[in-house]
Amino acid sequence: MINKIELLKKLGDSIKSEESLIGIYSDHLQNAIVYSTIKKAMADEIVENLEKLKNDSVGHKMMINNLIDAISKSEKDVY
Repeated sequence: MINKIELLKKLGDSIKSEESLIGIYSDHLQNAIVYSTIKKAMADEIVENLEKLKNDSVGHKMMINNLIDAISKSEKDVY
């Protein structure tokens, strides 16, 4: 069981993690691919997947924010 304040903190931390890690790693890997010896077709596929990951991350952030809003408005204190 977890109380409302702890849950909201953990959800907030997960947003920060999602924002920072996915974006940083994705950008770094895309830049590294430019200078790699990976074949163009493979590099394009990797970049495409990294972009999908970044886009999915935006969706995750929106879902977590909606969850935070719902929990904040709820009178329930134990989850």
